[in-house]
Amino acid sequence: MNKVAKYSAALVALLLMVLVVVVSEVYQAEPASAQVLTVTVAVNSDFIGNNTSDANVQNSVTATITDAGRNDNALSIETIPPTEVTVTNLDTSVSINVTSTETGDNTGIFVVVFEVTEAVTTTTDPFRIAASDGDNIQVVYCFETTGTSCSAGSTAAETPSFASAITVDALGPVIGNESPADGSTSDNDDQTLQLDIGDAGVGIGTTAADVRARVTFNIRGVPSNPGPVVAIEDDDDFQWLLEKDSLNNPEGTLNWYVRARDALGNLGGTTTPFTIDIDSEEPAFVSATTGDEADTSDDPVVNSGTPDKLNSILLVFDDELDGDTVDAADFLVQINGDELEIASATAYDDLPFNVYLTLDDELASDAVPTVQITGDVRDEANNTASLGDTVTADDGIAPAVTLVLQGTAEDGIVTNGDLTIRVSADEDSTDPTRTGGQLVVNNVSSTESDLLAERVADDFSTDDASRVWEWEFNFDTDDNTEDGLYNAYVTITDGTNSGTAGHISDASDDDALIFEVDTQVGGILVAYSDDNPKTFITLGFEEADEYAGDSHDELTSVTATVDGASVVANTIDNVEYTIAPPSDGWSLGDHDLVVTATDEAGNTETFSGDDTLVTIVVRDPLSIPLRPGLNLISLPGAPASSLINDVIPADHPLNQVLSYDPSVLGGWQVAVRGDDGPFAGTLTTISSNLAYFVRTTSFEPLDVLIPRLSAGEQVLPPSVSLRQGWNLLPVLDVSGDLDAGVGIIADDYVAGLGAVRVFALDVFGRLTPVDISDDTDDEVVIGQGYWIFVAADTVLVP
Repeated sequence: MNKVAKYSAALVALLLMVLVVVVSEVYQAEPASAQVLTVTVAVNSDFIGNNTSDANVQNSVTATITDAGRNDNALSIETIPPTEVTVTNLDTSVSINVTSTETGDNTGIFVVVFEVTEAVTTTTDPFRIAASDGDNIQVVYCFETTGTSCSAGSTAAETPSFASAITVDALGPVIGNESPADGSTSDNDDQTLQLDIGDAGVGIGTTAADVRARVTFNIRGVPSNPGPVVAIEDDDDFQWLLEKDSLNNPEGTLNWYVRARDALGNLGGTTTPFTIDIDSEEPAFVSATTGDEADTSDDPVVNSGTPDKLNSILLVFDDELDGDTVDAADFLVQINGDELEIASATAYDDLPFNVYLTLDDELASDAVPTVQITGDVRDEANNTASLGDTVTADDGIAPAVTLVLQGTAEDGIVTNGDLTIRVSADEDSTDPTRTGGQLVVNNVSSTESDLLAERVADDFSTDDASRVWEWEFNFDTDDNTEDGLYNAYVTITDGTNSGTAGHISDASDDDALIFEVDTQVGGILVAYSDDNPKTFITLGFEEADEYAGDSHDELTSVTATVDGASVVANTIDNVEYTIAPPSDGWSLGDHDLVVTATDEAGNTETFSGDDTLVTIVVRDPLSIPLRPGLNLISLPGAPASSLINDVIPADHPLNQVLSYDPSVLGGWQVAVRGDDGPFAGTLTTISSNLAYFVRTTSFEPLDVLIPRLSAGEQVLPPSVSLRQGWNLLPVLDVSGDLDAGVGIIADDYVAGLGAVRVFALDVFGRLTPVDISDDTDDEVVIGQGYWIFVAADTVLVP
């Protein structure tokens, strides 16, 4: 009979009994609860492991279902199908269905065994479900299923502590609070080793005996059980205090560690040994060295031997010191019986073997003081250093080296041939040689950093055999092939330590010692205005770029003659010089200029001949092209004479000139050539401040001599005043080149004038507009004139 039939029969019987009671009111049935069969489901553990590789770890769960109603055949062993028993990881929702088998004929007790693993889930026997530490595993029994659905209720298996799920515990015990502290030092060869141990999951055990059985101390490689085991109260991390004595330990490192398993067999404990340094010997004072100090700019602090600290002494012991026991009063420093005052004595955790003494006064480079222990200095094991221990310090201070360059100029060392390098040390040192490598001089590349071939000294001498030496260099002055920058670097040793001056590999470094070889005066550049008798003559010298890195661009002396007569060459910077013209100007023709210059290196050179010849020529007149008829012209500069009959020759076909000047009453001014040749009328002068309408009968240009405007003359640069309204506008040229026909962008020329319109005169004598907007390239042309309308009075400054 199946379970449905059993429950149906019971229900029918119950109804019949109720009916009998109702009818007879005599029969009384037992309560229905007495007829319900008891069903229990349980698992055998509150915690379970998941380690399949360690045979000591329990990771197998037994689930037991007690349900007598599942016996259809009392003579056979029956099973509960997998659809009715489900194992689920509540944290990952992974589940499997398992088959539960009866323990014997008609027992009504069904058992299924499954494993918990780290990663593998299997749905066939052997059943496995994956879970991690802290996950919860639940077994659910369904009383009856229809298809794949539970249709008659279900119950979850209870753990021994009546929880509804098993907790996965995959971690072993943890330990901490070890004593003595890891890495500590002790002067006692008997040690009591202690630590706390705990397990956040299943635990290590409930009794001291359980703990002792699951914990092993390993001391110097020998395993043993713990000594006393004491329960710890009110600590979430640790439940037990363990202790073990280790006696008669030899000098050296005592290694020990602990391994433990929890109640499931999970392994835990220390992964690396704890160490104790057993040290019962006093620290020995080994050595002292002058000049060394601790570099506290690094983390951790490191010892620094460079640069030398002249008031520092490094003390070295053969054991790690307790820095709290170190004080300046613990030491005595003497030189030849004279005591040196100690400002401080310092020990650093990062440098436990060292003590750094700082003295009030600096030591000489060759000083070798004695240092004696006079106080209580202890190592980390509390052993005391012997009073009176004394060492003589090693010389750790390099000689202080001075390198002096002696050339022909001291402001940026330079020579025009010979150079002496004088080297001195402040203590007796090993004698160098001319080519022994102590002094290295290299030519410097064009980058002013890379060093090229070494230049060997030509001579060497000793001023003081153990302290002062000189190297002499003789540079080629014939073809300037050795001109350039040179880097000097020297190394002097006292036999133990080396002192240096300069920089060995980078000439651009701040410490580099550079000198220059300059055996020539740079070329001369003579400039003047050849068509201006009042021109100044400018002398420039190619002195600053004679070689890469040349820093000497000035001259110390410049003298000159013109045509044999001495003239003054003036300068304000010793770089560029000027020669003023005679009061009446230079005469036309050639003038022999001879210049003698001396540079900062001491080189002197005389320049003459074609490179310095000054030739003054007649200035070409400005030639303004004309066409028959009416032309609108202007002068780009003031003419030599502004009289109209001087500007326009008597034999020129031009016969009428008129101009408009709004600043003059009536505005218009006119001049007409008379029958006798000269012009006559209200217009008597031609200037560069106006433009002029001129009438001619031919294409003959108008040639006008316009002297060059010199900045040194007592004449202001040109400007043109414009009145509100219409004005005749000239095109001025302040450069003085006066090249008629050259155009200037119109917008640039009238910028800032408030110009409204500008007109030119075309070849037919008609007005044509000039575009003065900022996006055009229309031009105004030198030699031509223009009408301009301005919105207000203004001034044109070309």
